[in-house]
Amino acid sequence: MDNLRCKVCGSSTIIKKGEIYECNVCGSQDFIVLDKIPVKQKKGLSKLKVIEIKEEARELHVAGRYRDEIKLLLSAIDMADDQHSALYVSLGRVYRTLSMVDEAIECYEKAIEINPCEGQAYNSLGVIYTLREEYVKANEYFEFGLRFMDKANGDYWIALANHAIVVAKLGNRTKAKYMIFEAELHGYQNAENVRKLAGLYDEDSLIAKVNGFFTKK
Repeated sequence: MDNLRCKVCGSSTIIKKGEIYECNVCGSQDFIVLDKIPVKQKKGLSKLKVIEIKEEARELHVAGRYRDEIKLLLSAIDMADDQHSALYVSLGRVYRTLSMVDEAIECYEKAIEINPCEGQAYNSLGVIYTLREEYVKANEYFEFGLRFMDKANGDYWIALANHAIVVAKLGNRTKAKYMIFEAELHGYQNAENVRKLAGLYDEDSLIAKVNGFFTKK
């Protein structure tokens, strides 16, 4: 019987012998009726509460209070019942900051498992594999992640610039230069460092060339 469990051994394999029910494992006739066990109320967090927790975590991160940040996020994840991928993205960030890279990867992979459209998790994995010089793998993560990010958000252009490093390392320098140029046009401020990381440091900024063209007399 699916709704019975043996009180003695915990087995749910119950058989009927005539008019009597008996545990098929230990022979006990003392059972718990599962239907009468109260169902534990599921935990959860509203989207608004998740936003508030993410902002609090960000403030702790800026202040360098990483232990408090981890404690906050782990507590929120437990309350959220594994339903909010963004919390895992935030937790991955602090683990990366503490050089706990394997733990960070686990967080980003968990975020993607919960939400396959979690663009920031893909892009963060792209950064990790770029640093490991696993450029093919990094390229796959960047290409997939950028599909799910809004171009109106500055994070998109940061991700695009980081992706340009990989594109250059894989041999497409022209495309990489254009990607960095496009990021600059949308307010990205770290283009020169990205060019150095991409091996394009010997080439002038495209945006500088454009500005120079229009300022020529």
